[in-house]
Amino acid sequence: MVFIGPPESSWRYYISSPGRAIFICSETKERQMPLEGNVKEFGLADVLQFIAGNQKAGVLQLTSKNDKASIAFDHGKITGAVYGRQGRQDQLQNYLLRSKKAQQGKMESILKIQVDTGIPLGELLLKEGLMTQEEIDDLVIFKIQEVLDEVFTWSDARYKFNPEERLYQNSRSQVAVPAESLLLETLRRKDEWPAIAKTLPSDGVILKKSQDTVTGLEISTDIQQIFEMIDGSRTISQMIGETYLGRFRTFNAVYNLLLSGTVEIIHTPEPEAKVAERQAKKTASATGKIITAAAVLLGLAVLGGAGFGAHRINLLTAKKNNLIQREAVRARMGWLKNRIDVYYMLNGSYPASLNDITGDRKMIASFNYHRNEEEAGYRLEARQ
Repeated sequence: MVFIGPPESSWRYYISSPGRAIFICSETKERQMPLEGNVKEFGLADVLQFIAGNQKAGVLQLTSKNDKASIAFDHGKITGAVYGRQGRQDQLQNYLLRSKKAQQGKMESILKIQVDTGIPLGELLLKEGLMTQEEIDDLVIFKIQEVLDEVFTWSDARYKFNPEERLYQNSRSQVAVPAESLLLETLRRKDEWPAIAKTLPSDGVILKKSQDTVTGLEISTDIQQIFEMIDGSRTISQMIGETYLGRFRTFNAVYNLLLSGTVEIIHTPEPEAKVAERQAKKTASATGKIITAAAVLLGLAVLGGAGFGAHRINLLTAKKNNLIQREAVRARMGWLKNRIDVYYMLNGSYPASLNDITGDRKMIASFNYHRNEEEAGYRLEARQ
């Protein structure tokens, strides 16, 4: 990455690739302009490193569909992050309740004091002895890592860096973490995730214990906590919601317990692609019945003999079969696109062929796939 501009000018045009300017700013604070774009064009890791390398202060906002995240910087270091899905955010009080550091009644009392007095929640928690300053700082770092883990799964997201914005201006936390260390951990988790996802394809998986104690692996706090929660009825999603370990650490603990033979899977939800395909067939079948019924009535009503009526019935039945086929193709294409996006998320590029994402030869033979390396995209079409 380089910047260009006259030496005597305060303006700098930062270039991510030939012919593409991603950031235009003035060295004077008053004339500073925001960095913005799409992670498809300029990788999120590069954006974070750019902000850190230039020791910027402000907030990086990311938006993907209904999901939003904000990452705060101060002199290039990450000081906080927040993530909300479809308008909902995981608040500090939820963490305290899940970790059993506070009871519901106590938490409601503290929140009322906060509303009445305007005192920051962290300060009240310190005063009430529910958390130490070190615990609050550790929680902030934990939440930052969780947010980074989440946003690095977004293959299509808009980002915008606002140098004038701040997060948690009244926070007692003094956390300022180098972006490089957080990125290294995020990328490590990203490398480990494919093996975990292959074994545990959904957070709806349910497990049961194969033995009463953990054996065959080093027992960490994460592993012990998750082992105690596995009861033959909880899903992984429920375990994530009931602990403060976060998504990756929960999945990782379950994965290691599986490898050791300590637990086993008793239920895996049907893949979304199959559910969608079955629903499409059901919809097409219902539509087909209506078409067939209409054809019968039409055949009986048409004057001109049985031959003409039979012709109309055959024609409408053929239309029904075509509708079923189109719905099935659309469902399979949706499944393939989802797998392609996941591959892009994990590898930073689109697959060279469909063989990289599925071993289903019949499905591969049904579609034409072409990766466009120059435009960082792909084309997927159903074969006629």
